Amino acid sequence: MAVVCWGGDLRGETGSGRLLSTATARPLASGDAEAVEASPSTTCARREGVWACWGTRDPGEAPTPAGAPPEERPRVVEAPRRVAGLAVPYAEAALGAWHTCARGADGTVACWGDNGRAQLGTAAAHPTREPVPDLDDAVGLAAGASHTCARVAGDHLRCWGANESGQLGDGSLQDRAAPRAVDLDGVTSLAAGERFTCARTRDGAAWCWGGSERGALGVSSSRLLRAPTRIARLSDVAAVAAGADHACALRDDGAVACWGDNRAGQLGDGTAASRDEPRAVPGLRDAREVRAGGDTTCARLADETVRCWGRNDHGQVGDGSDVTRAAPTAVAGLRGARGTGRRARPAPPRASLIAPQIRPTTAFQARSMVTICS
Repeated sequence: MAVVCWGGDLRGETGSGRLLSTATARPLASGDAEAVEASPSTTCARREGVWACWGTRDPGEAPTPAGAPPEERPRVVEAPRRVAGLAVPYAEAALGAWHTCARGADGTVACWGDNGRAQLGTAAAHPTREPVPDLDDAVGLAAGASHTCARVAGDHLRCWGANESGQLGDGSLQDRAAPRAVDLDGVTSLAAGERFTCARTRDGAAWCWGGSERGALGVSSSRLLRAPTRIARLSDVAAVAAGADHACALRDDGAVACWGDNRAGQLGDGTAASRDEPRAVPGLRDAREVRAGGDTTCARLADETVRCWGRNDHGQVGDGSDVTRAAPTAVAGLRGARGTGRRARPAPPRASLIAPQIRPTTAFQARSMVTICS
């Protein structure tokens, strides 16, 4: 299915080859894809088990040395380029600010990019794309700015990398160069923000931990949580999504609730007031998926349209303007959104949205899946 992108393109993130932001959805010239993932600087897509990426990081070059300054990072790649050096087919990718991890069909995880905070799962100064040690049963991934988490067999959770705000959930504030167990069972989905992590458990509860100055943990008056903490008064959760410093939950009935930073209207409640507890997005009752990226949020609805809200200075809402939107706004001219991601309630196989993203570009796979990129 065709990939469609809109929003910021200052680093080649939309794959247009023009390095110009666009406020309306445009097809990616390189063709179809089965899945799409994105970060503040890079977008990746999978076709027949092979990943190709574009944006600031060049996937064909060696991984970025730990702590490399921006001027030494790989050059801009304006069109999709195959990721080299992956030994097995990889079903899923998670992109942080300057690192990428991919999950193989065999449960292994390979990471590359910046390793200044051990977010690649090793303390090596010049890591390769070899599998993360002692991790061979991963079934899901999420990446924050400089930390990574994997859902493993048995619905358990393991995290590694930066931990100055408790985002690894192991009860400490110490960075970890190897996967550490998180004391939370029954995890069915997870999402990572800049310095925090959230998860949904089998009982429909949402949990968050880490650091946030504007309420993204969903717990009143808490700015730092070293271990998973359940969000009160939020039940029947189908999936969670995380932006830079806000989070949202898709509920079983198709409603959406958001909390955290709202200075750009990314909570969708019509205001610019940040919230430290979940607040329903007015007018959204039939969402099938929700994704948060940076200061923008998008939802795919039952009628196969997409609505976005929040920061729009680079056209990431997709309504043809650069005006910030504090309430859900239709992506202009976009119809037929469907895919294979997590669903709010029973729906035909064609209805779903995929892939957590961070920051100001939005990519969309028309008639397949949706993703918020950067």
